[in-house]
Amino acid sequence: MKKTAVLIALVLLLLGAFTLCVSAETIASGACGENLTWTLDDAGTLTISGTGDMTSHPWQDDYKNQIIIVRIENGVTSIDWGAFYYCTGLTSITIPNSVTSIGDYAFYNCTRLTSVTIPNSVKSIGERAFFGCTGLTSVTIGNSVTSIGNYAFSDCTGLTSVTIGNGVTSIGDCMFSYCTGLTSITIPDSVTSIGGYAFRGCTGLTSVTIGNSVTSIGGYAFDNCKGLGSITVSAGNPNYVSVNNCLIEKSSKTLILGCKNSVIPA
Repeated sequence: MKKTAVLIALVLLLLGAFTLCVSAETIASGACGENLTWTLDDAGTLTISGTGDMTSHPWQDDYKNQIIIVRIENGVTSIDWGAFYYCTGLTSITIPNSVTSIGDYAFYNCTRLTSVTIPNSVKSIGERAFFGCTGLTSVTIGNSVTSIGNYAFSDCTGLTSVTIGNGVTSIGDCMFSYCTGLTSITIPDSVTSIGGYAFRGCTGLTSVTIGNSVTSIGGYAFDNCKGLGSITVSAGNPNYVSVNNCLIEKSSKTLILGCKNSVIPA
């Protein structure tokens, strides 16, 4: 009996050692830039390595539905337009500090992606870059980002937390439209304009804080934000003021935005 137990234990030990030695196998690979290569293993991890810009995304043709994790190694300087378009199985992305731009439609409709941290090296985010990422719950935009395309985070219905870096100068048209899970937004002092329909349909939005540099707010920027109860404008803003939860343009004394807790001043 003791010999049998020892034998079983030994077999289990050997099987465990064998499992540890087995690594994921590469199922596809190739080039995706002049000095960039990519490999996809059978565990669903796509690794992009080398130096320079990503100029193609060959994995889209046959393997996009197998991608679960994307690891972009330091040295890669851009993420190509549509690089991970409709990669609906993608759950995790690592963006290194060498990346300076994220192209249009880069992560369009990546519905299982849950969080994104955009490093301080990134200067621009393209149009619809994260459109329809319904599983996305949090986004942190680095301080070096100055340009964000229209619809960049539109229809991210699961998004509850957004941190906008202090380098962003404009909120594009429809940038966060229909982000129904978003509850609060703070527009930093670096932002000078808020585009049309920027937060349209954000029905869960309860509070908005607008920085002191905003000079223009596009039409219907907060249209159908049914839950909005608090509107605050920084005291130093020369163009807009909040009074009794009313957003008012100073020069024309025009009511721009009200909410369910607004009391229109006399």
